Amino acid sequence: IERGMAQWRECAAEKKPRHFEVIFRRPLPEAIEVTLVPILNSEKVCTHLLWTGHIITERKRNEEELRKRERELAEAQSIGHIGSWTWDIPEHKLVWSDEVYRILGYEPQQFAPTPLPAFLAMVHPDDRDRVEREAWKAFDARVPHDIEHRIVRPDGTVRIVHTRSLLQVDSAGQPLRMLATIHDVTEERQAAAREARRLLRLKQLSELSMMLAGDPATVFERIVRMIGELFDVRFARLSEIVDSNLMFSAVYSEGQVVSNAGSCSLEITPCVKVVAAKDIYICERVQELFPDASFLREHNAWSFCGFPSLDNQGKVVAVTCLLDDKPHEYSEEDQQILRVIGQRIATELDRGKSIAERARMEEELRENKHRLEEAQRMS
Repeated sequence: IERGMAQWRECAAEKKPRHFEVIFRRPLPEAIEVTLVPILNSEKVCTHLLWTGHIITERKRNEEELRKRERELAEAQSIGHIGSWTWDIPEHKLVWSDEVYRILGYEPQQFAPTPLPAFLAMVHPDDRDRVEREAWKAFDARVPHDIEHRIVRPDGTVRIVHTRSLLQVDSAGQPLRMLATIHDVTEERQAAAREARRLLRLKQLSELSMMLAGDPATVFERIVRMIGELFDVRFARLSEIVDSNLMFSAVYSEGQVVSNAGSCSLEITPCVKVVAAKDIYICERVQELFPDASFLREHNAWSFCGFPSLDNQGKVVAVTCLLDDKPHEYSEEDQQILRVIGQRIATELDRGKSIAERARMEEELRENKHRLEEAQRMS
């Protein structure tokens, strides 16, 4: 009441019409839009106030319901990482939802929505021509537009988005309005890529037994190549332990593989940690931790992952390490796969020793046979 009376006094004092809303609580709550008009006499003195009221309860309910639905839509878009935008073509009016700004890496309503040419600046350079070409192609053909591409946020983060749009036209086929959505599908695509890599690893792991055939040196070359490609690292070294040294049996280096690539002392390398634990050892800044290991400097190694191969007595007979010049994560599943590979390498080492022992025995047998034949001829 006091607030309403204040409005009356101010209207009379200012001699100007006033518009405001009031709520009458009885008998039922009603929202009323009030207009006060001052009535002035010949001396410009306000002598009366004309009060008119219009019941707007239903309109207020509708407005509140609309605001509620807009909040729910904004929350749903935020949860689903889906933004929406509209383009009123005759009015040249473009409206983005808050989630569009967030997907692009900005605060909601940080700036006025940008038309296609300015938006293309946010598209990844490698996708820009395709996005522009497909957008205008769909516009000219008056057909829905559906495309997936990358964007680059202001902080340099690359995201993957899926954009869909629908063009509305009038009876003459002239464009009136475009409705569109933009969906951040980065996590879904990354998850799909991880799953594809996982399936590839399992497939190659299942084929590992087929690699264990033929000359051991060739087998080791196949294994390090598979490890390098499977785990997407720049370098992989399979080293047999002889006395206190690492003998580099096979080395994968940026797509190339070499055998018998030298040796170094075990103690100065991170492989000593693998031997001590008889399990996987992972670290970063590996050159700082093991400054005397020259092969780490040669590969500019930053991250290290080493896994052992154990013989039947539980002795570490080989260590295979994966090196990269950037941080590299290894999931628990990755580590389990590496452990399996490590045991297959141990099996191959044992097979190689058996082959060598059999060859030695066959050679002794041939020599003994030759001596026997010589003795028989002499007798």
